[in-house]
Amino acid sequence: MLDEKKTILFRVDASNIVGSGHVMRCLVFASKLRNNDYDVAFICQSREANMIEYIRSNGFYVSVISETNNWQKDADETICLIRSIYKKFIEWIIVDHYELDYKWEKVLREYTNKIMVIDDLANREHDCNILLDQNYYHNMEERYIKYVSPCTTLLLGPQYLLLREEFINARKNIGTRARHIQNIFVFFGGSDMKNYTQKALDCIKRLNRSDITVNVAIGSQNPYRKNISKICESSANMKLYVQTNKIAELMAQADIAIGSGGISTYERIYLKLPSLVITLADNQEEALKALVDKKWIEPFSNEEELYDSLVQILKKGTIPIDTPVEAGVNKIYTIMRTDGINIKILKCLDVRRTFYWLHDIDLLNDFMMKTRPVRNHHFKYWRKILKDSSQIVQAIYYKNKHIGNCGIKNFSKKERAGEIWIYIGEKECRSRGFAKSSLILLINKFLFEFPNGVLYLHVKEMNKKAIALYKSLNFMEIKEKKSIEWINNENMIYMELQK
Repeated sequence: MLDEKKTILFRVDASNIVGSGHVMRCLVFASKLRNNDYDVAFICQSREANMIEYIRSNGFYVSVISETNNWQKDADETICLIRSIYKKFIEWIIVDHYELDYKWEKVLREYTNKIMVIDDLANREHDCNILLDQNYYHNMEERYIKYVSPCTTLLLGPQYLLLREEFINARKNIGTRARHIQNIFVFFGGSDMKNYTQKALDCIKRLNRSDITVNVAIGSQNPYRKNISKICESSANMKLYVQTNKIAELMAQADIAIGSGGISTYERIYLKLPSLVITLADNQEEALKALVDKKWIEPFSNEEELYDSLVQILKKGTIPIDTPVEAGVNKIYTIMRTDGINIKILKCLDVRRTFYWLHDIDLLNDFMMKTRPVRNHHFKYWRKILKDSSQIVQAIYYKNKHIGNCGIKNFSKKERAGEIWIYIGEKECRSRGFAKSSLILLINKFLFEFPNGVLYLHVKEMNKKAIALYKSLNFMEIKEKKSIEWINNENMIYMELQK
């Protein structure tokens, strides 16, 4: 079945309980990996509403294991499949599953080079190389500290969102959204076991506004499909879409959405679509509260609250939203290829290593320094830097080893602007993609806190390799801000990050 390409396995389930979101986000990343010449396959349990045939319809091989809540049995069957079907060491196992933790992952370590976990809960330990949580939380930097190794690369926040290509294309064509309501989009996920779709339609019908278009999307496994279909058929302004691939298009057309938490919330925010959102699961509460506090969504908890909110919005119009949600699949793939990269607050021990790096002639040339640093001056300089509020300084770690530094200088909180810089100090770690991965982590941290922030840099005109790196991260030369002459008469190019 599989040739000598590197193999990546996804361990993920869908069901009428957990819904379809886990599978859908895994498919986004699976497509990226397949397009980059990996063999990609899925292992799924045969649960009700499992989406196995849907995964196969997307061209992926699926191995089926027994339905069980026992992690050991799950692990045993997974290992049996690896031995019998794949018959080789797996490059990565990517697991997106609330019922699996470090025990399952530790057992599977013998059969794979690396493990990536996709999670939302931050409620159990993991044995993984990379952990991805796309949700926004007030304390997202601290949530996983006690659950993973210091060597684990944490990709946290909606700037790492696994978005399907149709959402990326839809955003390109969205202008300024109208504040008055002419189009409502209703979608509560693939299963919607509590039938909120029908409850939302009942509220909309009470508005008695036949001039408003209402597009409704449900999954093929929705148990209330017949009733919802009857409601839509009896209303000229309502149209039903079942298991559609037009979700992004329908969101782009809408003026407001009504739905539940989960991945759909971030898809709506990405498309800058105002939305009324209800919490359908306990694990959504914390994230949705954080989004409400940011005024990126408006909550409701029952039909009356939904109806009252719709009445108010029809009177006053919607409030435009602007957020740091970004398509993350390319960033995740880049970091995955340089697994083990982290950036952390620079500490005293890191400053000591930096002193020795700056005795390297190549780094001296890059920094246009004429002489090697003097110890006392070096430490005095760094103490000043670390106390300077206009400096954001991070140490770059690879597999728990300090290999370089990066940061943002001349930072102005008022103007939300700063100049980015980076260097890899350890010679054996240069030209291995670590700089790019580190910059992705740094840029994403900055833009999450300052969504409309400006990042710029100066680079030597002769440094073609660095210029190519910055261009790959969407920095562009700004000709109007002409190249400057710097130390030693070196010509410098000004580049700015494009949004």
